[in-house]
Amino acid sequence: MTNALLTTVEFCLTYDCNLRCNNCTSLVSQAPCNYGTLTIETVQAFIDDCITNKDPFSAIVLHGGEPTMHPEFSTICDMFLKYLAREKDKRVDVNICTNGNDRKIVSYYCRKGFGLSSSPKIANNVDANGNLLAYFPINESAIDEGKPYPVGCEISRHCGICYNYLGFFACSPAAAMARVFEYTPVAHTISELSIGKMEESFIQVCRHCGRGRTDTIKKTEQSSSKTWLSALDDYKKRHNLP
Repeated sequence: MTNALLTTVEFCLTYDCNLRCNNCTSLVSQAPCNYGTLTIETVQAFIDDCITNKDPFSAIVLHGGEPTMHPEFSTICDMFLKYLAREKDKRVDVNICTNGNDRKIVSYYCRKGFGLSSSPKIANNVDANGNLLAYFPINESAIDEGKPYPVGCEISRHCGICYNYLGFFACSPAAAMARVFEYTPVAHTISELSIGKMEESFIQVCRHCGRGRTDTIKKTEQSSSKTWLSALDDYKKRHNLP
């Protein structure tokens, strides 16, 4: 379980989004929240932590939700540009994972040196040709069907870990699922990170996550198993949601 696991971090700026896609791995539509947006102080603390630990990530992905929905997105991008300018011989890629909400600002920062790590959509679950997009249903728990589940999947191998308003998690779905299942982060600072902690987290998280299952197919409609239906109902009650 190496590859991108501790070299890439998806940096979740906000869980706000302009879309409400079915089977969203950030649970934007399934578990709406009006919290979880990073403060400028938290962003600066993360950057300082990176500097203190001698730039441990080769790739930092500005993630969401939809990251351009963050009210201070430009300020945050400028902060990361300043971070990148410190050592020109040290290569750190900063990418934006966006659905195309604000192409003008994204294009501006891509010209400044940022990259794109997504294919922008034009509407909920719809591509440029008007075709429904299908996703592996994160809300189909393997334990509900008595089936085996992977401990870690291609998301952790290719996309790395995730940092959100709570701290570090083994992957971005785990960070989102923490809102619903009330997981605690595996670490709060970079120095606390380890492969062992991530693997322990996978044992807890993957049994609830349908994203990495090899026995499921992509679906256009929202699909949730009984464990998820119960957990989402509890979540909505905790947050007074309809």
